Amino acid sequence: MYFALTIVIVVFKVFVLINVIPSGSMESTLNTGDVIISTRESSYNRGDIIVFINPERNSEARILCKRIIAVGGDDIFIEDDKVYINGELINEPYLKEPMVNTVKYQYTVPDGEYFVMGDNRNDSYDARFWKVKFLKQKDIKGKVRYTIFPNFKKVE
Repeated sequence: MYFALTIVIVVFKVFVLINVIPSGSMESTLNTGDVIISTRESSYNRGDIIVFINPERNSEARILCKRIIAVGGDDIFIEDDKVYINGELINEPYLKEPMVNTVKYQYTVPDGEYFVMGDNRNDSYDARFWKVKFLKQKDIKGKVRYTIFPNFKKVE
């Protein structure tokens, strides 16, 4: 019995994280107050929803949740409320609503780093506005897999 409990505790400490979504920046994919399960990964890809340490540490939320839009080596260009990666317009069916009133952005993501944005673009304080534009892999805590409260569902 104690052995099994020890295994469960180790798995949760080493491989699995449980967090609460702190804001509406990921609506409608994830809502404020949703309890999520994330897993630690060795690498992350475009489209992954991740939890990470707030790079600006300028709010009460120490851990944030956003979607990876671009990875190391990608050129990201935002103009006319559209996002282009390496010259291609990306399909974003997960957005809560179309992005409006954006200014023009152009960046190249450094190797080993990530550019993230919320799915609720019009109400998301994300990499577009940070002083530190990119996340380092060491600051990523995990990839969101499931919500467990208020409704259990797989996150994609």
